[in-house]
Amino acid sequence: MKEKPRRDFCVVFENATGFKPFSYQVRLAESESFPKILNAPTGSGKTEAVILAWLWKRRFADEKTRADTPRRIVYCLPMRVLVEQTAERARKCLEKLDLKAEIAVTVLMGGEDADDWDGHPERDTIIIGTQDMLLSRALNRGYGMSRYRWPVHYALLNNDCFWVMDEIQLMGVGVETSAQLQAFRGKFGCSGNTMTLWMSATVDKNRLSTFDHPAPEESTIRALGSEDESQIVLKKRLSARKQLKKFDAYIGDEDYYSKLAKDIVGNHREGTLSLAIVNTVERARKVYREVEKEIKAAKKNVLHALIHSRFRQNDREENVALLVGGEDRIVVATQVVEAGVDVSAARLFTELSPWPSLVQRFGRCNRYGEFDDAEILWIDSPTNERNDEKKSKQDLNAPYDPAEMDSAKKLLVGLEDVGINSLKTVGQNYLPSPTEHQVIRKRDMVDLFDTTPDLTGNDLDVSRYIRESNDTDVQVFWKKNVGEAKFDYKMPAREELCSIPIGDAKKLLGKTEDNENEEKESAPRKRKKQAVSFRRWNPRDKQLEEIRDANSIVPGQVLLLDCTAGGYDEKTGWDLELVSKNVVEELDGNDGGKEVEEDSYDSDRLTCVNRDVLLNQHTRDVEDEVSQLSNELELEKSIANALNTAAEWHDIGKSHDVFQKMLRSSNSALATNQLWVKSKQKGGSYERKHFRHELASALAYLQNNAGNQANANLIAYLIAAHHGKVRLLLRSLPGEKKPPNEKPYARGVWDGDELPQVPPLLPHGIKLDLSFMELGEGSWLERTLNLRNSPAIGPFRLAYYEMLLRIADWRASKKEAEE
Repeated sequence: MKEKPRRDFCVVFENATGFKPFSYQVRLAESESFPKILNAPTGSGKTEAVILAWLWKRRFADEKTRADTPRRIVYCLPMRVLVEQTAERARKCLEKLDLKAEIAVTVLMGGEDADDWDGHPERDTIIIGTQDMLLSRALNRGYGMSRYRWPVHYALLNNDCFWVMDEIQLMGVGVETSAQLQAFRGKFGCSGNTMTLWMSATVDKNRLSTFDHPAPEESTIRALGSEDESQIVLKKRLSARKQLKKFDAYIGDEDYYSKLAKDIVGNHREGTLSLAIVNTVERARKVYREVEKEIKAAKKNVLHALIHSRFRQNDREENVALLVGGEDRIVVATQVVEAGVDVSAARLFTELSPWPSLVQRFGRCNRYGEFDDAEILWIDSPTNERNDEKKSKQDLNAPYDPAEMDSAKKLLVGLEDVGINSLKTVGQNYLPSPTEHQVIRKRDMVDLFDTTPDLTGNDLDVSRYIRESNDTDVQVFWKKNVGEAKFDYKMPAREELCSIPIGDAKKLLGKTEDNENEEKESAPRKRKKQAVSFRRWNPRDKQLEEIRDANSIVPGQVLLLDCTAGGYDEKTGWDLELVSKNVVEELDGNDGGKEVEEDSYDSDRLTCVNRDVLLNQHTRDVEDEVSQLSNELELEKSIANALNTAAEWHDIGKSHDVFQKMLRSSNSALATNQLWVKSKQKGGSYERKHFRHELASALAYLQNNAGNQANANLIAYLIAAHHGKVRLLLRSLPGEKKPPNEKPYARGVWDGDELPQVPPLLPHGIKLDLSFMELGEGSWLERTLNLRNSPAIGPFRLAYYEMLLRIADWRASKKEAEE
């Protein structure tokens, strides 16, 4: 850590924001440790309070506080629209404090990330992302990223980090999962301090009482005090009036959309924001289209936009920019704006929703107390008041529970003002409907350490621990000429991706159209033609494959559609009704798309660089990087020594004839009397499919008197796992070339394969022994499971040490490529 002189928090806060901190913000920073719960109303500055408190503790407090504060703050939010805004605020604070070059701000929202935050575990980092991306990575099943990189993010997000769960009333089962994860970090042990803070204007501490995590004690809960409420700026926000009225229409009425649009446009106040929040994307699109008609009919020159979670990045950013900037505008949105978005509407329309959601929505109106006549109009569902024959309760109340809607309505009746102070005593006895969540247990968490897919290529599904089953997404992107043989697949950049409901994807995959007229049920059914073709990348076989079974689509997958499949409009986002009816514009992405090689089992991304590198040179380079990391992270001596030994041996398996032939197959200029690890020529091919040099390296180490060394099993594991492709299980893969005479084989390595002389580690060469594949005492599985289950190491520390060797290898390879 770069030394900084100690500075007063109030000075740091004011320099970063231009404002003096509230009293609770000062208490948060200067307390001995972070609380577990922060209850603070909307508009009270929770985001800056927490980020700057961490920053101050990490950079400007006394030496002990700095050392005890985690290097990484992980700011977790329920929705994408909140992430971009929070990241921008964090960057501005760093820029004003002249720390932008020293502390990275990285965003995790889907798609591979352009920055290299995960290559620098020694740096202070602000990580901001959605619960989908962050929790899936913390569970070792990272959505939208290479499966072979999962263990790196798993390590970084479970060690030496401070988790902030913001707006938890919107997170569903993610709250319980975050509590369990914090409990597991304590039980299994971590490298560095780890802690979690849960924040909202409406925190129920009992949500944090899970199987392994007790409900927080009152002493660990913080809220605003009387001194905060007396401060002029905050007092104005807390006392701001927000007149409440009931809208003269019901959700689902035949004229609902036109009537709502007429009021929004007709009574819009020039120079202000009118905001309408509806509960479903489908209804939001319909309201928006009616608003467009009304604006055109009235010949008004008012900016307008639609905001929901089903947009590509650039289109979403344009709409959010209109929401948060400018003056005269009308915005129709879903729940994505109900929390954390820093806007203040003069008029707010909201469909009825559960009470915690309503409180958050009210916070988007007259946020700073700048309007004397701000008003909120709430819209009821007819099923709450009268029987509706056309629609069921669930349809009109979607996506919420009808009982919670009824409870919220009872609280609204009789209210004339819903400002923060007016709501102090409202809803104190509100109890949300009990919801049964799939809470992750210790055994589940331990099993997730292994990233080896089953023989069919499938993995343990973690979606039930991240969001409710009816609220899960996949990501799609569109390219031209997808079905043609010449199509060149590349991993999509973030700006190409669009999140869509998994139910829509499955519905489209099963959607069919008859080639013949409808036939009688008794007649033989004609074969039906599939309407939409999804494709995905298969990393094991290095090919694009068509998805034929809807059950094989799981949350977090990245799926490819041809542009002619349609389904997307830049103004309204993803729309199921547009499928096969329009052509979607192809995007290239700012970085031109990620190379797919990183997500291929047989490939090593940094094997082909712009120069030829010898084995002994690369080994020295990795040892240097390991030593530097060990020093910067102040690792204990035994771990530092284990990492150094693993670095010595990690690429010894590249001396294998199969690897050397692969390099020379595309670069005949490589001298045959030397052992090479990298080539400046691409295109080499293996004679054995799925060959993994790191397995050969680990076997060579184990057979070379490893039993006489401390941490021998740890060293062997680190060697084998340094590409994330050989970890706990050791077995052959489908499609491997079989050796003669029924010899054991796995990952392209055959029993009895010989490695040549590699002084000083293998002065006489070695014959590889694959008996470690067998089960029982001394087997590979027993050794690795003992490491994972060891109280002294455990899954989080083991992944952390694994990650350090991988990063040292990345850094060395990068430097070699640049020289």
